[in-house]
Amino acid sequence: TIVFFDEANATSEIDLIREIMCNHTMNGRKINTSIRFIAAVNPYRKHTQEMISQLRKAGLGYRTADSEVFDKIGEIPLRELVYRVQPLPPSLKPLIWDFGAMDNETEKRYIK
Repeated sequence: TIVFFDEANATSEIDLIREIMCNHTMNGRKINTSIRFIAAVNPYRKHTQEMISQLRKAGLGYRTADSEVFDKIGEIPLRELVYRVQPLPPSLKPLIWDFGAMDNETEKRYIK
């Protein structure tokens, strides 16, 4: 059996997913070893400066000054990211495989 966690870093339960994937336990209880886990995570991709400017003009999430924002990954406010994601626990980072992104032409062919 394979269990797939999609958009694993989009949930506040990322630490539970880490426990399941790294320790093969859930809330401290062992999980059957015949069950395998795989996950996909969203990238930490910033909006372009042009998009950030448009969002600021629209007032979407930009009523607070950057210096007063606490929801950040490092120094980057989460509101500047394309996807709202949680920081990955360090023990998950060695498990990441970056498959990159499709270029526009490949994406168009895929959609057809």
